[in-house]
Amino acid sequence: MRRKITFLLTFLVAVLIIALAGGRVYADTGYEVEDYANQDFCYVNQDTGYEAVIVDDAFLLSVSEKSMLLEKMKLITTYGNVMFNSISYNSTSTESYIKSLYREKYGSESGTIFVIDMDNRNIWIHSNGAINRTINKAYAETITDNVYTYASDADYYICAMKVYEQEYVGKTRKYYSITKEGRALLETKKAEWSEYQSAVANVLAMGV
Repeated sequence: MRRKITFLLTFLVAVLIIALAGGRVYADTGYEVEDYANQDFCYVNQDTGYEAVIVDDAFLLSVSEKSMLLEKMKLITTYGNVMFNSISYNSTSTESYIKSLYREKYGSESGTIFVIDMDNRNIWIHSNGAINRTINKAYAETITDNVYTYASDADYYICAMKVYEQEYVGKTRKYYSITKEGRALLETKKAEWSEYQSAVANVLAMGV
């Protein structure tokens, strides 16, 4: 789903950083093998076979932020593949890019991708397969409406964390809210997430 985000200055700074670092700028939907070679930012759920992957081509996240984000993304691999992708250059629309990326990477498998498109200044969520029954077009649009201000303020890590928090809560609510036992389990999971958020906040505070 699309939401315009106004961070032109941040985009220009990011492009400058990439140029100084000699980093690559993506023109198409391609991602390179080395992006997945770093096991810190790629996880495969041994029970389901689904993966969590971070491809931060726009260099929006620090190493510690990627590690913490991946921990949250791992929870979603119970239900499907999950990818975070930031891009600095996009020769097409964000929607076309993310749909092409999904087809290229996951085909018809269950999964969800969140893209921060610095070129078009958009954020977008695309899902497919079984997970799309919960993280559908309407729900994805609600999530991006909820988080776009973080991207506008260049809080990309918080933006991404909020996306996956809402995706996970939405998915667990779908599965567990229909029975008394399920509702109790959902409350437990929400409490676990609250505890995790507090721990992450403490880590970030220590790093300031």
